Amino acid sequence: MARQKTAYERLVDYSVMDPFKVEAQEAGKETARALRRSGYREVSWSRGESCYLMASKDGHIFGHVEEGLGTKNRVVELHRPLQPKGYAAIAQDTVAMITNDMATLGVQPLSVLMHCAVGSSTWFLDHESARALIQGWKDACLAIAASWGGGETPTLRDVVSPCSMVLSGSAFGEVIDPKRVMSPFKIRAGDAIILFASSGIHANGLTLAREIADAYQVGYDALISSIDELYSFKRYGEELVRPTVLYSPIIQCCLKAGIPLHYGVHISGHGWAKLMRSPKSLTYVIERVPGIPELFTFIQRMSARVNLNKEMMSDKEMYKTFNMGAGFAVYVAKRWTGRVIGIAAKHGIDAFEAGYVTESQRNDRRVKIKSKNIEFGPEDLKVR
Repeated sequence: MARQKTAYERLVDYSVMDPFKVEAQEAGKETARALRRSGYREVSWSRGESCYLMASKDGHIFGHVEEGLGTKNRVVELHRPLQPKGYAAIAQDTVAMITNDMATLGVQPLSVLMHCAVGSSTWFLDHESARALIQGWKDACLAIAASWGGGETPTLRDVVSPCSMVLSGSAFGEVIDPKRVMSPFKIRAGDAIILFASSGIHANGLTLAREIADAYQVGYDALISSIDELYSFKRYGEELVRPTVLYSPIIQCCLKAGIPLHYGVHISGHGWAKLMRSPKSLTYVIERVPGIPELFTFIQRMSARVNLNKEMMSDKEMYKTFNMGAGFAVYVAKRWTGRVIGIAAKHGIDAFEAGYVTESQRNDRRVKIKSKNIEFGPEDLKVR
């Protein structure tokens, strides 16, 4: 009997998407030799990572990423009270999705490009929203010390909805000190796992979050706080559009301070299962999790309204779909944890030592979240 799909898998099914990604990467391998004509080479182990690396003959290492916002813009488009400010927020989200991926390997973004595809050119006549989008993108680039190099604004009639957009982009960067490039092969048993706090949902799981709004009588105006905390007036739509944290400056400060970070994980698609992204046979033991933000508690409670079996999403489904309060992770020797946490604090981000890495059986990878009795195995993450 086939396993019933979870609430999120019914909307976004990685088991269908990931095989395409793997096949595309295999095809891409056959193009890598073309770099030699320009005096470069592929850093082969980076293929399939969140950031693709290329090395020059003189030892420089460069990184390239393309990423997208997903459907978070629909929250802003469908809920007028969030406009125009919400467009600045989703601009930062997009820059963060791109450059947080670069940070996993320690790449400093140098230039970022915007791709803003609209269904109708009349979208740009909403000057307040357009200016907010521009300002948000500019501010995010300044925050990560990168140049906004330009981009593309196609009108895709009959492809994109007339009142909507598809926001994405790419970035090019460099590993400032090639000797300190972060790599999944540098993780070792005994490493500490440090988690960095998220600001909210970031830009993953929004398809399900939007469906919950559609099924709820007051939609994005719903109060997500518990009864005795209604005075805080946290509304669903406002919490959903909190901009994604830009983690790149923290990682760059750590590396410049001489801290040998081994590897990083951007906790986005696949949720906490992504902690075992490294192909090494290791187990990632999580002993401490961050406090669960009210937004995720609300989503879990309301998920029964959109789930075919009318049941709430399980804790395991939640941790495999959302960041659950932690947007980024790094692996580092235990003696450096205090320095990393201190640097994060200087950037206004809470960080803590959440667990450790142990050896695993051959060809086996595991994430064990002990306090939640959750375990992910190789079958939960097939991105290579």
